[in-house]
Amino acid sequence: MLITLSKLPIGGVTVKTFSLGLVGALALAGMAAPAMAVSVVTTSGSVGVSATASMADGNFADVQTFQSNWAGAPAPSITTSVNAVALSTAGSNITVGGSSYADWDPSGLSGSGNIMLGWGFNVFAGDDGVLAAFNGDNWSYAFTPSANSLFTLKYGIVGFDQKFGLQGFTFRVDGLNVENLSGPNFVVDPTNAGFYAYALTGGTSYTLSIGSSGNISTSATLMEYFGSQRADFSWSITDLSTAVPEPSSWLMMIAGFGFAGAAMRRARKTQAAATA
Repeated sequence: MLITLSKLPIGGVTVKTFSLGLVGALALAGMAAPAMAVSVVTTSGSVGVSATASMADGNFADVQTFQSNWAGAPAPSITTSVNAVALSTAGSNITVGGSSYADWDPSGLSGSGNIMLGWGFNVFAGDDGVLAAFNGDNWSYAFTPSANSLFTLKYGIVGFDQKFGLQGFTFRVDGLNVENLSGPNFVVDPTNAGFYAYALTGGTSYTLSIGSSGNISTSATLMEYFGSQRADFSWSITDLSTAVPEPSSWLMMIAGFGFAGAAMRRARKTQAAATA
């Protein structure tokens, strides 16, 4: 029997109850049963910092880039740091640099990290024509998910001292900018916090990254001008299939509700006939 109706005495009041029986139970079980958890084939991960410092229209310049990476199985953690320093004969100086750290769970399904970038200027008259910049990715992860899934990024970004030009951080997919994590006022203040989710297709390879394109360029002299920004983040990859029932579950659910509705209508008719 698909539907059972009963009367239960509860606190002196008789309450009618019904059960969906086999079809309804199977439908609800189909909706609640979790699908196979997503897994990933990991390819590589990296952290890096690239910094440019220049003054006197490039006559005194330094460019430094350093990257740490792993390939195959995720490394528990990696870190890197670098500083670019430009010095002039007149004693002007610019320092641009920072550090990047990241860790990965052995499953490749979660991790965290932090990025710190900053610069300082002491440029005298005659050494103007200043340029300072961050380039490239500070964190990246290449992998292939086994099933449709969701990459969720939780982040917090804080700017310090003179914040103009730092420009915060950007989330990239396969080298393309897809989300500015520092909000609409990123040019003047990178400070921001939030969540960002990106849908992944099972069997498709991805390279996800976080980087900064902060830069400042001016013909004016800059004395005791300092600015920096820090990003702290964590991420996870979770299965999407459990959020939507399979078509067979929908059919069983609809059938079960249909039988339940029919039984309730019959019960009303029976009750009406009995009281007539």
